[in-house]
Amino acid sequence: MVSWIDGVIAAVVVLAAFRGRATGALRQVGNWVGFATGFIIGTWCAPPLAHHVSSATWRPLTAIGIVVVVSFLGAALGRLCGGAAHHSLRQMHLGSLDASVGAGVGVVSALLSCWLLAGVLVNAPWFSLAGGISQSKILVALDHVMPPVPTVEAKLASLFRGADFPSVFADIVAPSVPTVTTPSSGVTSLQVGNRSAAVLKVIASGACGASHEGTAFVIGRNEVVTNAHVIAGASMVRVNGQRAQVRLVDIRDDLAVLSVSTGTLPVLQLIDPPARGTATAVVGYPLDGPLTVTPSAFAGLITARSRDLYGGATFDRSLAVLNAAVQPGNSGSPVFVNGHVIGIVVSRSTSQDTTAYAVPSAVIRADLAKVNFAATVSTGACIAN
Repeated sequence: MVSWIDGVIAAVVVLAAFRGRATGALRQVGNWVGFATGFIIGTWCAPPLAHHVSSATWRPLTAIGIVVVVSFLGAALGRLCGGAAHHSLRQMHLGSLDASVGAGVGVVSALLSCWLLAGVLVNAPWFSLAGGISQSKILVALDHVMPPVPTVEAKLASLFRGADFPSVFADIVAPSVPTVTTPSSGVTSLQVGNRSAAVLKVIASGACGASHEGTAFVIGRNEVVTNAHVIAGASMVRVNGQRAQVRLVDIRDDLAVLSVSTGTLPVLQLIDPPARGTATAVVGYPLDGPLTVTPSAFAGLITARSRDLYGGATFDRSLAVLNAAVQPGNSGSPVFVNGHVIGIVVSRSTSQDTTAYAVPSAVIRADLAKVNFAATVSTGACIAN
């Protein structure tokens, strides 16, 4: 199926070719260099400026507006410089050559512009837009030959995702995994058994003047695990109303280990992921509500190119893919199979509302082995809210 985004890109490319021929190569190069310079400057300065906007709805739109204005100012300046060079070529009777090359420059510029823009908009909270980008054959082809989107652009894109579900992919197009059938509620309940008491609510306050809720689960005596993005930047973390101590924060795999009194609550056991298609259950506190069991199914493990919570350098990570309709508040939710845990929910797809991602049990085990329970660590910097 052809994505509507491909139709838009094709139209932009055709128009760019005609306009490029009429404008000439040097004006196009000047325009593109100016635009790219403005884009980089805009994406660098937009996030800190947008943080002054209190509305979570207007904050990313303000950032996009800043980037657009600075980019077009850069393009206008570059076009002036390119125009002077174009005039010199015409005086040398090389105008026809400049026009011919201009068509190609226009096409390349249009494709690069679409790729850069898609790197931001794929994180937008509109499934139709993000879905169109993810299904675009043109963008998939570009993604295969281009490096990851620039770090400054990744930081800008994080304004769309905020602290609810940070992006787990550095590439524009997420790896594709065939869907599996989500089980019925009856089958789902069997996966949890009597272990739901070990699933706790986390409230993290003071992060950039806001508070965030999430889920944690008991992984040892007086030891719980959640996502690092749930507590990032918080001055106080409470688990089921009790103040917790932060023992480990892993910003690469998005995990945090907390100390809090767990009394007689059951300790959950980690097991390796099951066969593809196995019925699972996500247990947590979606939308800051009551404890909820969400039907899910294990769709497989993937290796994805990712970034840390703050949009740093890229690295490869392992992720479990689930068919599950998770919501904000499900961050940190355990994924159950027969009363045991195969992973912890970390994010969801921007293009499919029934696809979620989890950190596999092997990664959780590796982090638990690093914990020093005699030391308290910082929650780090807050993430765009």
